[in-house]
Amino acid sequence: MQIKVSTKYLKTPSKKMQPIVSLIKGKKVEEAINQLKFLPKKGGRFLLKSLESGVANARHNFNLPSQDLIVKEVLIGEGPMLKRWTPKALGSATPFRKRTSHLTIILETKPGIEIKKEIVKKEKVEELPIVEEVKKETKVVKEEKLKKPEEPEISKRVFDVRRVASGRHKQNLDRLRRKEKGGIIGRIFRRKAGDK
Repeated sequence: MQIKVSTKYLKTPSKKMQPIVSLIKGKKVEEAINQLKFLPKKGGRFLLKSLESGVANARHNFNLPSQDLIVKEVLIGEGPMLKRWTPKALGSATPFRKRTSHLTIILETKPGIEIKKEIVKKEKVEELPIVEEVKKETKVVKEEKLKKPEEPEISKRVFDVRRVASGRHKQNLDRLRRKEKGGIIGRIFRRKAGDK
């Protein structure tokens, strides 16, 4: 019996996963889990999580204890690459690739162990008769929801007393007068011919 577990888009390159994979190939599941728990590599965490998921699937779906399972095969494939940039000297940048990987673990039972498959018969659920009165009530509720209450029209423009300017502020009057005169540039560069 084979149990297949796959995890996609792991944020680590397949090159870094390969040495970790070779550690657990062909081992018992319990030994592989112990090996991965104390491995100080990021890829080991991903592998451990997938392996535990496969053991849980075997226990739940086929009533297989983890002692009866062996890691038959672990496949690592390359996933999509994210292209990113890193800043360098003099305002330049160089590209680099964030690689991802896909992981597939195949677990197998030890030779000589038979699996008992239980066939569960599904019971038919009795259909309840639909009451017509309930349907009528729901229609009435829908009709009431569709009718919108009429709202009185409100003028679109809101009048605010604070926005009405009774007079200009004294601080801003100087700026306005400078703009009218032409500013400081007009005083410096005057085009008069007879003032020599």
